Amino acid sequence: MTPAATTGTDADGRLLVHGLLTATLPTAVGGEYDVLADRMAFEFPRPVHTGDTVTCTVTFHTVESTDAGHRVAADGVCRNEADGVVLRFEFGGLIRRSGTDA
Repeated sequence: MTPAATTGTDADGRLLVHGLLTATLPTAVGGEYDVLADRMAFEFPRPVHTGDTVTCTVTFHTVESTDAGHRVAADGVCRNEADGVVLRFEFGGLIRRSGTDA
């Protein structure tokens, strides 16, 4: 991708939003639950532009109790206002038990 492609505007005058900014949306969910992530994976099938409304859905599909806390795994999607998938993601990590250093 050329610098002009990343800093220029589209036909509607909108700027391209960097994928890593879009990827901060699901990390907010992990932060809300105090997940210490040990893996993350992202796929960006469509671009996001300034002015787009993006909604994310996160599903925790694994929660396993351990001495240190709970091992979790989650995945989800983020969609734009046209219901197009702009981000697919998954992450895993640990929610520590209170008073542990794990």
